[in-house]
Formats: sequence, structure tokens, C-alpha cells
Amino acid sequence: MIKRAVAVMAAAACLTSFAIGVSAKTDEPMTFRVENASGATLTALYVSTPSALDFDADVLGRKVVRSGEIASISVDSSVCDRDLRAEFSDGETADMREVDLCKLKGAPLTVGG
Repeated sequence: MIKRAVAVMAAAACLTSFAIGVSAKTDEPMTFRVENASGATLTALYVSTPSALDFDADVLGRKVVRSGEIASISVDSSVCDRDLRAEFSDGETADMREVDLCKLKGAPLTVGG
């Protein structure tokens, strides 16, 4: 009986730590910088989780990023690894798979270079 009570308490402790870990997720957006090194204007930037079937909406909205410029982008902070698709004014696209945005730590992500 004591062994069973200890096992139940241990399981409850594990579940509590798991719940605390999950609830630690922040609702603050993750901001990263994108540097356009393509020679053309970056007209759209799509970001999604690697498991998504499609890209989410264009995170640039109405903005564009001219060649040589750097723009700050905000996305939800639920996942560090992201797939990105950049579209440029010359019709070219660049796909980047499983980019760890958390590891950038303020350094710009270079697209089109």
C-alpha cells in the first residue's frame, strides 16, 4: 500500500512538472530581423511551423524590404523552428526549412544572398 501511494505521488509530481513546463510558454511575440541580400525587393515573407501543410499569412503585410535593408518581424513565440518562404520583386522565391529563430539572438536572418 505504501509503495502504491509513493508511486501515485511520484506520478502526480511528474504531471505537475509537465504542466508547469507547458504553462511557462510566453504569449509575447518572438521578434527576429530579416536582412534582404537578394538584389531585389523582398515583397512577401511567409512563416509557418515545419509541421504545417501551408504557410501562414505574409508577415510583411503591406511593407517591403528593399535590397540591403533589415526589417524586424514578429511572430507568435510558441515554436522556435520555422519554415520560411521569401518572395522577391523579380519573381524569385527562397525557401528555408526548419530555421531555429531562437538561436538568432538579435543577429539578422539573411534571405536571398
